[in-house]
Amino acid sequence: MRESAKEAILNAFKESGGDPNNESACLDWLSVTLAMNNYHRYTELLDGNYASIDHKLDKLSQHHCNLCKTSPFPIKRIPLNLPPISKQASDSDSRKHFERSIKTHLELLNQEISYPKDEKICLLVIFLLGNKDRDKDLDNMSKALLDALNNCLFHDDSAVIHLNLIKLRDDKNTKNGEIMINIRRSGLHQNNDVIFDARNHLKHESIT
Repeated sequence: MRESAKEAILNAFKESGGDPNNESACLDWLSVTLAMNNYHRYTELLDGNYASIDHKLDKLSQHHCNLCKTSPFPIKRIPLNLPPISKQASDSDSRKHFERSIKTHLELLNQEISYPKDEKICLLVIFLLGNKDRDKDLDNMSKALLDALNNCLFHDDSAVIHLNLIKLRDDKNTKNGEIMINIRRSGLHQNNDVIFDARNHLKHESIT
């Protein structure tokens, strides 16, 4: 973050009665300020930075997929307060526990299967690892999650035709990791944007 912006934000925090030496409290205050849509001043000051890791997670999870835009396209953002697991690095019992926890979380959030079996899906997943979590491969975390979401959020993960994956790490807090999901319908498979049916099979010359 630019020093001038940081100073301006700390001064605004001080004016609100906060302790400018408590940077953690300042970031919490700024997150709340932004959440209350007070963008007129602070968005410009942040200039592409994030007030906190929670603010970053929230903003990234609002990403609008320009590739999969359809009409109508209801978008769901689903926070899962569960640390990610790796399908490859976890045993059968751990995966079963993870799947049960996912199902419970979705039930508590009143989330259920709302897509027909033939509906195709665009899925954005952000995995946030806590500071005590071992590093995990992105693809193995996604495999464990997609297996757990079968018959919970969609009928089968074969319906997912566009998958965006992000891995973040929070090294400054003792909170556990979590998962954020952004799900919507996708029309990429329909090919109604393709003019000609024929395909040109390009020949690739070997590079020497």
